[in-house]
Amino acid sequence: RDGYMHGTGSYTWVDGPTYRGHFYNNSITGTGTYIWPGSGTYTGEVSNGRRHGFGRLSFELGAGCYEGYWARGLRDGYGKLSFNEEGTCYYEGAWKRDCKTGQGKMMYANGNTYEGNFVKDVKKGRGTMVWNSG
Repeated sequence: RDGYMHGTGSYTWVDGPTYRGHFYNNSITGTGTYIWPGSGTYTGEVSNGRRHGFGRLSFELGAGCYEGYWARGLRDGYGKLSFNEEGTCYYEGAWKRDCKTGQGKMMYANGNTYEGNFVKDVKKGRGTMVWNSG
């Protein structure tokens, strides 16, 4: 529209990434999918070209995924980060500015679990650690 990207379409950068989804007055805004070849895929809400709102970021080669809320391109709000494809190792809970901050649960691949408070990715404050004895 008037020389601007507006509506639904796709854009591919010279260095490889592609975006497919909504544009508003030449800005990537709405819902869509980013694809980074050899790295991963994001599908969800975007604002001014950044992940913003609810979305899912999947990493290639079975390296897991994050599904939850974003603010200005950073994980922020409630979300779940799976560290492996099997889902046996994950963090589920509160995020702030891309860090585990607030109440959450960490499940380790060996079966151990921690449920409690996190501050900037570190277990801090009240929490309960349960060790897998098997």
